[in-house]
Amino acid sequence: MIQGVSWKNVRPSDIIFPQLGISGIPPEIPSWGNIMSEGRTFFQLTPWIIFYPGVCLAVTVLAVNVVGDGLRDTLDPRIARNMR
Repeated sequence: MIQGVSWKNVRPSDIIFPQLGISGIPPEIPSWGNIMSEGRTFFQLTPWIIFYPGVCLAVTVLAVNVVGDGLRDTLDPRIARNMR
């Protein structure tokens, strides 16, 4: 059985700091932040090691923001009342 992410076990530092390489996530666990952190040493030879995870991270943040704005526009009665 596949279990989903338990958000109560996710620390804010695990979300905010991974791309800086200073989070509490161990290096053996793959994440976009760890991939980018490891790629810093090879940036001169292979810049795409940092580029593609960075683009994925930016697109994910943008998508979550757009979905959040859409949910707020749909579910907030004050905004729905003003849009009519």
